[in-house]
Amino acid sequence: ATDWQGMSRRDLVVVGTALSNVSTFPKVGDRLMQGVINNLVMIRSFKGNCRDLPELQVNGNSVIDDGDPYWMGISQGGVMGPSVLALSPDIPKGALLVGGISYPLMISRSVDFHEYEVIFRVWYPERIDREILMNMMSSLWDGAEAATWVPHLIHDPLPGVAAKQILYQVARLDSQVPNIASELAARSMGIPQLAPATSSIWGIPDQEGPLSSALVYFDIDAEPPPPGNQPAEDDNGTHGEQRYLDGSRLQIN
Repeated sequence: ATDWQGMSRRDLVVVGTALSNVSTFPKVGDRLMQGVINNLVMIRSFKGNCRDLPELQVNGNSVIDDGDPYWMGISQGGVMGPSVLALSPDIPKGALLVGGISYPLMISRSVDFHEYEVIFRVWYPERIDREILMNMMSSLWDGAEAATWVPHLIHDPLPGVAAKQILYQVARLDSQVPNIASELAARSMGIPQLAPATSSIWGIPDQEGPLSSALVYFDIDAEPPPPGNQPAEDDNGTHGEQRYLDGSRLQIN
């Protein structure tokens, strides 16, 4: 509903500059935290003063639903959404689709990073240097990074924030957000995988529903990405297709 400051088109210059000169990376972390704050304020505003705006009324009635808001995050919204959910006292539940946590873990495995890698490689030609720098820089975005906040979503909520209900949907063999990052998120949340499941996941129990929170894998016939911390050459389509599956929509509804 609003540009995610730190990762919007307006941030391309800031991000590109940071990849060519990592000493400027603190700007990226600051803008990412501002993006989280913007979403928190937007949610609170729509629950409050926005109801009285004439631009958001029809025949004197507000177009804003008076029920509890919920979070529907796909891709970047599934990656950054846990940060908003863990910090927001206004949202009781959320659906997170094709998300993951830990950008240093995801970036080297994501097909989306190819165009950014071109910039990064010019200024830091050694792969080992790029990996070390990316992990060192991670402390600069910890304030916004979902890995910081997912442990507080359900089992250890922050003061003044209730525990959430989370539906975590993942596309198997995702070439954009690697499954290893999605499973790390589920383990960090402490949620089970909905049973019956096609395969077990280390550290994540299988449980039959109904459940208040759960991980659900969706299998889409696709070429698997390469093993290890390297990206696929081309997008295998799973990341973009998962959201359109009837089963996914039915679960969310």
